[in-house]
Amino acid sequence: MSILEKLKADHDKVREILKQADELVAKFPQVNEEQEIRLMKKLISELEPHSKAEEKIFYNALRQKDKDNLNPYEGKEEHALALQVLKALQKGNLEKSKRTAKIQVLKEMLLHHIKEEEAKYFSQARKCFDVKELDKMGEDFTKEKKKIIKLKKY
Repeated sequence: MSILEKLKADHDKVREILKQADELVAKFPQVNEEQEIRLMKKLISELEPHSKAEEKIFYNALRQKDKDNLNPYEGKEEHALALQVLKALQKGNLEKSKRTAKIQVLKEMLLHHIKEEEAKYFSQARKCFDVKELDKMGEDFTKEKKKIIKLKKY
């Protein structure tokens, strides 16, 4: 599988978690804090290994091919912001309205990031790399992601 297929598969998992988050947010003010925190832990266990492996394998390759393209730099900043919000959400010390609002903003930010990445970044990658290179990046992405998961013990 190419890296683009693997990234898309991960994005689909994140979209599913965000759909569940949307269902929880819709219950506000009768939200269940434990459910929200549990769902955000699930999200970070998907998102953190994905984003770190993606930055190392995919974004670095894009930067090497096209140094003047801001996409990989923007993507890395979006990852950092999303992970920062997720870590804050896991602490469980936010009042209900702030926590639910953060989840809503995080959801919107991640959906925008995924949409932009699948349109712009994937298009750029198809222009810069051949099928063999994309497949090799897919293998490297999988190895890197497994290494991160093992280190973090998700």
